Amino acid sequence: MANQLVSPVLLSPAFDPTTVPKDRHPPFVKYQGIWDTGATGSVITQKVVSQLKLKPTGMANVHGAHGVRTVNTHLVNIVLPSEVGIPGVRVTEGDLPAPTDVLIGMGIIGQGDFAVTNFKERTVFSFRTPSLEVIDFETKAVPDNLPIPLNGPCPCNSGRKYKSCCGRARRR
Repeated sequence: MANQLVSPVLLSPAFDPTTVPKDRHPPFVKYQGIWDTGATGSVITQKVVSQLKLKPTGMANVHGAHGVRTVNTHLVNIVLPSEVGIPGVRVTEGDLPAPTDVLIGMGIIGQGDFAVTNFKERTVFSFRTPSLEVIDFETKAVPDNLPIPLNGPCPCNSGRKYKSCCGRARRR
């Protein structure tokens, strides 16, 4: 099982993709991004700031493990896997463990559907925006091939034993 969710991320200085012709877009640069549901906003490193020649757009107080720091903010356009593009993202400047240069926080993750699976010890995550449906694994039916003890609690969260609830239909 993966202990980090990492993917390639494309970044450029912010521009309005609806008004800037394609041949005049600033170039996108590929970076390694880490997805962090515990982070409120998104973060870029000084390396990204230098390579993209970004100018600060303001300052922000960032709360982290080492206390509160005041850091520069920047505006960038982000392209995530599956060609999900998000223009004009306000990011803060910060330190990230190499080789990661971008942290994707809940400000972006919360705009769409984010799913993580670990089927047969292969961790896969996906993201799409806009959100298309409610994905709730708690309400999904239990697969027929999943062994559930008859006297155990029913996975539908009814509070009853499996044999007296959803398991009754399977025994018929």
